[in-house]
Amino acid sequence: MQVRWSVAFLIVLLSVSLPSRSADAATVRVPADYPKLQDAIDAAAGGDLVLVAAGTYAGPSNRSLSFKGKPITLRSEAGAESTILDCGGEGPAVEFTAAEGAGSVLSGLTIQNGIGENGGGIRVVGGSPTIEGCRFTGNHAAIFGGGLYCEDASPLVVDCHFEGNVAISGGGINCQRGAAPVIRGCTFRANAASYGGGLYADASAPVVEDCLIEGNSVLAGGGIFMVGGASGRVLRSILRGNYARTNGGGLCILQDSFPTLLNCEILGNSADVGGGLSAETATDRPILTHCTIAGNEARLKSGGINCSDGAVPKLRNCILWGNAPESACADVDYTLTGDTDPFFLMAGEYDFARFDTVTLGGKEWKMPRFIVMQGDYRLSGDSPAVDTGNPDIAPPGDIDGLPRPCGPGVDLGAHERCIVVDPPPFVRGDSNGDGFYDLTDAVFTLNFLFLAGAEPECMESVDTDDSGALDITDALYSLIYLFNFGSEIRPPPPPFPLCGPDPTPDDLACDAFFCRS
Repeated sequence: MQVRWSVAFLIVLLSVSLPSRSADAATVRVPADYPKLQDAIDAAAGGDLVLVAAGTYAGPSNRSLSFKGKPITLRSEAGAESTILDCGGEGPAVEFTAAEGAGSVLSGLTIQNGIGENGGGIRVVGGSPTIEGCRFTGNHAAIFGGGLYCEDASPLVVDCHFEGNVAISGGGINCQRGAAPVIRGCTFRANAASYGGGLYADASAPVVEDCLIEGNSVLAGGGIFMVGGASGRVLRSILRGNYARTNGGGLCILQDSFPTLLNCEILGNSADVGGGLSAETATDRPILTHCTIAGNEARLKSGGINCSDGAVPKLRNCILWGNAPESACADVDYTLTGDTDPFFLMAGEYDFARFDTVTLGGKEWKMPRFIVMQGDYRLSGDSPAVDTGNPDIAPPGDIDGLPRPCGPGVDLGAHERCIVVDPPPFVRGDSNGDGFYDLTDAVFTLNFLFLAGAEPECMESVDTDDSGALDITDALYSLIYLFNFGSEIRPPPPPFPLCGPDPTPDDLACDAFFCRS
């Protein structure tokens, strides 16, 4: 009787809880329904999906695309590698200029050979569109933002790759006039600019999370250039192997700017002055917490940190070591500096004479190939940086997502030393552990949550949506997937369908789970 009541309970819940698209929502296919992208966008209504088949799209109505403020999704079927918007040097691919919100989504496309004054690949003025899983390559802006330009806008840019783009300022992305983009999980490689190979921010507050900014070539600010009161945060990111002909191989900070860097690595960058970071004016106040600054080179002075005109960067719980020539001009607190070896597992190897010559935007650039060996900047057990940090300013996790502290005390630098025990294997969704993923698992979950039913031996297996918490959405997730309810049908996250460890550890326990072959 209890099982029957639970199934009835499920049916009621499904009738009121399942997500669904509007009854009028539709999928518009390119080229099956409309051969041109703009025609498909114009035909779509709010909530519709414009689904683009693999191929290369070029010419009029396939560039300078406008969503016209509509909350629609333009998504490739086969991913960015196979779905290309080739502008042919005649305009940006997409212009978000009609106050598009987060529901205006561009997903899984390659944006290439775009050109514009501001925004070679994509231009965002106002609004907050979502740009995910896209590749930007070979785009050229005459002034700002080779790959992407955002002005007074807050786009979400997720899992994108910027390579071989060029501009005067911001080879990858340029932020202007109060822009506050969130840039997450992106890679910036081999872009070129006068200022800011990966990112340029002027009077803006970008948030950069979990990004790699590597091998870019500029006049100043190899990885990032911030100016004009720019703030923002750089979190859990790596700036590595960038080249500046003048100042700031990794970062250059100028004119009242005060960014925050947390859990970052600044490694193997090169400049005339300030191989790792250069703060240029007295009112610049960058704050670096739990950062590792190592292996950087300055050809004239200050291999690690440069402080010009009275600038005072603040370093807290950091490691500043192995830069040439070494410098520690900052306000230093709980930071390892000088000749004290931090005993990394393996320091990287860099050859600052290695360059390729490439042509971007009709100009030849020296593109750095400094990285001989990336290295591993985690700490060994006998490192003097272990357990010697200030716990009062430590974040709850490190650059890898490991907890801080992960021992008696907080460690210095980007990495917390943890002895990680391999998590037990399980199958996500198999809540009752019988070796099958079916309706009985949803019933088992609801009985446990609401009817004092049997407690699962592996809580992880019940967490079907991988939220880190057990609730009704876990049962609903299973039913949506098993019975094809709704429009967003996805299998449970990994390790499903395999039996394996949780790739996104959380606080849920798994005391026992028998993996059946």
